[in-house]
Amino acid sequence: TPERRNHVLEILDLVEEALNTMIFNIHNPKELRLEESNQIESKINTLRSKLRKEYLAEVGSKEFKQSSGYFYMDLIQELERLGDYIFNVTETLATNNLSKE
Repeated sequence: TPERRNHVLEILDLVEEALNTMIFNIHNPKELRLEESNQIESKINTLRSKLRKEYLAEVGSKEFKQSSGYFYMDLIQELERLGDYIFNVTETLATNNLSKE
């Protein structure tokens, strides 16, 4: 549906923002944007939770299309997982910076 497509685009925008922040952090390890990375990760998690609740509410309805619904939720979950991996890179950079001090 157009609404689901917009939700996918919304979470993709957040993942792209997380990637851009991670790339900045890799190139500027002394100026880590850890708080920014954390906030973006939190937004991704919050959006995923919201979309999951909406998805579960739709499962029993007549309008629910099973195959596309499962694909949609799987895509959302994978994008959230990608956000986790991106944040892990920044956390590792922060840990490495602390160990060098």
